[in-house]
Amino acid sequence: MQRKTLAFLVLITLAAFALFWFHAGLEDLWLNLGTEMVGIMVTVLLVERGVRKAQEAQRQRIARLGLAELKVPLRTHFGLLASMAKAASTEITPKNRTRGDVFDLFQTVARFFDFDGPAPVFPEESWFEYIEEPMLEIRQAIDATIGKYASVLSEDELIALEDLRRSNLIDFLQNAAKIPRVASMKEIDYPRNLLAHESWKPMIKEHCRALDRALALFERLEIETFRFPDVLLTEKISPKWASSRRNPDEDPWPLETSEGPSETYAT
Repeated sequence: MQRKTLAFLVLITLAAFALFWFHAGLEDLWLNLGTEMVGIMVTVLLVERGVRKAQEAQRQRIARLGLAELKVPLRTHFGLLASMAKAASTEITPKNRTRGDVFDLFQTVARFFDFDGPAPVFPEESWFEYIEEPMLEIRQAIDATIGKYASVLSEDELIALEDLRRSNLIDFLQNAAKIPRVASMKEIDYPRNLLAHESWKPMIKEHCRALDRALALFERLEIETFRFPDVLLTEKISPKWASSRRNPDEDPWPLETSEGPSETYAT
């Protein structure tokens, strides 16, 4: 819009000066006309700049409201990773830890995480039984936000949310509940340290990066600051420290392949 308007005004101004050149007797008229045209041009540019600023402010306001709807789901998902890290860790984490500390701890102890351990819910369930629902919830929440606010979210915001939504770790954990059921049907043993396999390390790392980028959006917009939930650091709050920790060397891996046990436990 701005370029078209500017081009039109420049064309009119050039035409005016051309007429001035060929009709020297009309100097005062063309001088006044040229001055008016320049004034109009400046006014149009200022108005358009003001309109663009107002539109951008409105876009940012709506985008901020849209992202704010994800605050609770993302906080819950972040807390879930912190809970898993606590349940698989033997060392009590000091308070005032950053979200980076949560991701570092999670990646360090993920291989020890026992999905047969007790999840922090009542009535008591194993992580195998519990983990599917929170994975569905975070993906559905991101889908809903993108569906409603894609037109006002910036490219960086959309990429950050899409990267998290497409996380392979979410897919993997969503399907974890199937493993005990399928193993029971096939009358075979099943692994409990699902994240211990070497091939899962890049998947875990990429999920932490994607979640970190998504959480950074909220800190940048001053919606929320994410840290290791201090309430989790107390022994009284479930999960207990090391309540879902197990030596991965004890795990049965019927297929010693780079893909891990997925083929054996496929439905």
